[in-house]
Amino acid sequence: MDRVVRLTSEPKSETHRQRIGMIAAALFVVLVIVVLRLAVIGGYPSTDEGIYEYYALIIHDRLSQDLRLPNDGMLMLYPLITSFVYSLKVNPIFALRLIDIVPDALAAVLMLRISVRLSGSLIASTLITTLFFVLLNHPTFIQYGFKNSFFIALCPLLYAVILFLSGQQTSSGRFFAMGVLVALGVLLRETLLLFAVLGAVSIFAVRGTRGLKYFIAGGLATGSLILIVAIALRSSGGVSSFVSGYVDTGAVYGAFGDLRWKLFKSSGQLAAQAAVAGLVMSLAATVCIVVASIRGRTKEYLKTFVFWAAAALIPLVEPLSKLGLPYHFSWSLIGLCGITSLGWRACRFSGRVQKLIGSGVCIGVSLLLVWPQLQFQRNLFWGLTYPAFKETHGKYWADESIQRSNYLLMADQIKRIAPANATLSSSAAMLILYPLTGLRPPCYGVSNLTVTAVTLHFNVEAMRRAIESCPADVVVVTQRDLPGSSTVVQAIRELPQYRRAGTVDVSTERDYGNSSAELFVLQR
Repeated sequence: MDRVVRLTSEPKSETHRQRIGMIAAALFVVLVIVVLRLAVIGGYPSTDEGIYEYYALIIHDRLSQDLRLPNDGMLMLYPLITSFVYSLKVNPIFALRLIDIVPDALAAVLMLRISVRLSGSLIASTLITTLFFVLLNHPTFIQYGFKNSFFIALCPLLYAVILFLSGQQTSSGRFFAMGVLVALGVLLRETLLLFAVLGAVSIFAVRGTRGLKYFIAGGLATGSLILIVAIALRSSGGVSSFVSGYVDTGAVYGAFGDLRWKLFKSSGQLAAQAAVAGLVMSLAATVCIVVASIRGRTKEYLKTFVFWAAAALIPLVEPLSKLGLPYHFSWSLIGLCGITSLGWRACRFSGRVQKLIGSGVCIGVSLLLVWPQLQFQRNLFWGLTYPAFKETHGKYWADESIQRSNYLLMADQIKRIAPANATLSSSAAMLILYPLTGLRPPCYGVSNLTVTAVTLHFNVEAMRRAIESCPADVVVVTQRDLPGSSTVVQAIRELPQYRRAGTVDVSTERDYGNSSAELFVLQR
């Protein structure tokens, strides 16, 4: 029986003890994730989460006005789902990081179910899933939470795998449901599209065209419905603005040129260092699978291995096609988790003693390799999270933390110089400044001036006109090494109606302190 795309059904006579065991294992994995996430929830504001938090902010504003969506940007389903946070009287950044724990934990439970079927051992699967989700929650990958929509997109994808692997005679409705789930995953994180291709190929290989047709039908129906509704909820010109959001993003990535390859290499090295425990375990598992296949002269593990190897390699496409950051590489850990689970079954331990020795070695090596990460997250808790919740009860960061973050210093200065009911314009993807200050851009086109500079082909005169056509009360620019940054700085400095009202200097001792920032105020 092929294990790449199906798992044996849970026996109807499953005992109460087995159910309790699975629940206990799931609770253990969830507890580990919650502890790791809560430890870093008070970390400094970061760039990537700021993008999602900004979109959640403007979506909330527009929904509050007339139950419509902003006529700007990409689909952004995750910010839409979480936009309600801005109606609560809480620190939205901390709250969104807290919410992000839920899909993370749910994805871990789903992966645990898959791992149990692959490995044949609940205890081994608990250890394997815990290890790989500890690595996925490394600050190198998640920073402090709500960094991207990967975990929430992963949930429907993993559940689709569970449906796909749950029974020999799969109904047409189940294939349709798989298509629905995969479409949801892709719409939550568009760059996961190749996983839909992997699913289609796997279904065709095992179930033929009949299953594939229902899978495609479910995906197209769901994708079309969500896109139609999302575009219809925008104002006039919703289609063009929707397409422009993706075109502009592609133009920004293209402007980086050869820097993309350099980022791919440097980010890949950082990711490998953070995930070394997973690499070691999956490599050992691969050796076990190869040895077992050669000794037993069997292809029992081949298709399963190919499936999970593909799942580990597909994520490498994204950092090659855009700006490669460490978290892009971390998604390969899901495929490596599957390989490691399969490797445990391939080991075919002959007795209890061998299993205990094998488990002990795996636990010892894993703890040794992840210990620096656990220590780092412990230090983040005592250095950032604990002071924030002790001094402000989670409403803001502790005073001493503000002095160690460029973003917090910028936000502090903006609040002091901004007039009443002020608007804000930022650059270099510093969208985190909007939720930090509570200010909004006067229009979408000047929310991130660096993107505007790229779309205007770095023309300083055109950049000046863009700022003048929709002037913000406060403008923040930076000399950060990004395409378009110098164009924005030159344009704002040449506008006489703006005066410089503050600066944040370079300081390698501060978070995001590798570039300076200038704050300009509109003179009325």
